[in-house]
Amino acid sequence: MPVNIQIPELGNKFQDYRNPIPGDSYNWGPSINANNIQYLTFHHSVTPQTAKSDSNWKAECDKIANLHLARDWAGVGYRFIICSDGTVAYVGDLSHGGSAVAEMNDVMFSACFVGDFTKELPTAAQIHSAHLLAKFFFTQAPQYPKLDSFDDIRGHRDFNATTCPSPNWRVEGDNLKNRIIADLWQGYPDPQPAGIQSPPQTPPPSNDQVAALTNTINDLTATRTKVKEIIYGKGWPWQKMNQLKALIPQ
Repeated sequence: MPVNIQIPELGNKFQDYRNPIPGDSYNWGPSINANNIQYLTFHHSVTPQTAKSDSNWKAECDKIANLHLARDWAGVGYRFIICSDGTVAYVGDLSHGGSAVAEMNDVMFSACFVGDFTKELPTAAQIHSAHLLAKFFFTQAPQYPKLDSFDDIRGHRDFNATTCPSPNWRVEGDNLKNRIIADLWQGYPDPQPAGIQSPPQTPPPSNDQVAALTNTINDLTATRTKVKEIIYGKGWPWQKMNQLKALIPQ
């Protein structure tokens, strides 16, 4: 029986594309026993990130599906495709496991980033959407009792000898896995996540402000010179004190 889901936090960035996508979205791969699902596994498609420029996320999904059909598969292998504009397309029904990691498709759901992460980065919108997709399964999908923590995130390379989904999937320091878990999309390429405003940038100073600051610096430099002349010059201490007081603005 088909599995229908909604992910409210993604808003219109969650799209059910099971029917339009080429191939059989409902019966490809092993049948799923919800109690056996243990992992949410991420991949990269090694296909172009086009939707980040033209917003045509459907074309990105169709590209991947047609590649899979060319392998004589019945349908797209992944359950979700995370497009470069941040759209999460539900492409393979969760009643079946599709084909993503050999011999493991009955214990995991697979999500594929569009892009080749050996040559480019995910977009900021993709990172944010991946986080919200994972968060949905770990906090709002009790029908999958073993899929209940961000510790259940995996990459394709955790199971097979591959660079997928990225050479920096779990390297020391800044890595893709931790960015998904912590929703650290800042600093990654556009587009930014929908509905999230980047911190406002401080406008550059005006010419008048620069001139005023320059005058202040010059005045302080001149004052410093006078102070040194008074301290190291001739005169009684009380005379020097009076001279220094005269430099203090009233």
